[in-house]
Amino acid sequence: MRKNRQMMPEDLPQDRPLDREWLASCVETALDEDLGGRPGRDVTTQATISREAVVRGDVVVREDGVIAGLVVIAEVLAQVAERLGLATPAVTMRATDRDRVTAGTVVASIEG
Repeated sequence: MRKNRQMMPEDLPQDRPLDREWLASCVETALDEDLGGRPGRDVTTQATISREAVVRGDVVVREDGVIAGLVVIAEVLAQVAERLGLATPAVTMRATDRDRVTAGTVVASIEG
């Protein structure tokens, strides 16, 4: 564990889920860096894709491995949708953390 520092989720045994408040804060910080402070918008996306568009897509594994952190997908999408004033996309998990997967495995499907 790190000395002289608040305990972080990565310091905890890995049999526990991510702390939701910590995750939300990390995602918000990353989006602020990428999109600018709130409301933070991607002007190219807004200029080229209709607000009414509904798309579907899959999160596909590129290499064999073990799944970890799927909860991050829904958190990122929810925060982006909130910033853009859109409905939160539906996320269907097709795998769970700790699953062993091979390249090409669909681990989540998204619609929104």
